Amino acid sequence: LQSKVWRNWIVAYTCIPRRYYRNKIMFSDKVIAEIKAHARSEYPKESCGLVINGGYFACTNTAEDPYKDFTIDNGTYIDAVNLWLDAVVHSHPDGKRCPSGNDMRSQIAMDVTWGILVVTKEIESDIIWWGGDIPTPPLLGRSFVHGITDCYALIRDYHKLERGIILPDWPRDIEWWNKNQDLYMDNFAEQGFEMVHGGTPEIGDTCLCRLFSSVNNHAGVYVGGGLMLHHLQNRISCHEPVYRWMNHISTWLRYTRKSENLAVGLQQLQTTSQSLDHE
Repeated sequence: LQSKVWRNWIVAYTCIPRRYYRNKIMFSDKVIAEIKAHARSEYPKESCGLVINGGYFACTNTAEDPYKDFTIDNGTYIDAVNLWLDAVVHSHPDGKRCPSGNDMRSQIAMDVTWGILVVTKEIESDIIWWGGDIPTPPLLGRSFVHGITDCYALIRDYHKLERGIILPDWPRDIEWWNKNQDLYMDNFAEQGFEMVHGGTPEIGDTCLCRLFSSVNNHAGVYVGGGLMLHHLQNRISCHEPVYRWMNHISTWLRYTRKSENLAVGLQQLQTTSQSLDHE
């Protein structure tokens, strides 16, 4: 689902102080009901709207293909930004209750809360909110939502809450590893991690894993006592013994801010894995 709303934001962003679009993260039952009613009325097209100063403003979807996309026109959007923008929300008709890569890209560019709900012929799902000022959920016991509370989100939140390290988010599609993408290898080299060669992992080290994939598509954090913190799809985040994952772990990384060393090491690892794949 590709959104053009972030392009409008880039124009509007330079016109106002940041404080005007960072506001409430909890919305009233009335707002939630209005969002769901709007999504129902637009089905099977995508609905789109803005939460402005605690109230819902239903927008017209001006996308060329409103069944697969949404666009909020420049005038409507810039007017909203000049008031008090709380959130952008849209529906996924008969779709996934999680952001697409393009949804994530837009939210990251805007740095404001986004919401998504799924609409089918029978139901409207609860709205899932993320980004902006949404609080970080507990590390243990969180439900899995791709792009919001998945394995990489847990890595980011661990470093933020336990170590005071802010790692950037990455836009990612569902099952990106099956789409010629290698996000862990491509991104960790720029984030200040270094490969760990041998020895026992230290608390805070990150392990990269391969689950039925030729690339690393899962990760966890060593928390001591032989345990790793990780989050698998369709499960809650948990602690689990590292030894159970030894056959899946391809490498350990340590945050050192020496990203140039990691870039070389990951390239060597990638070359080795490609050679093994061809054998």
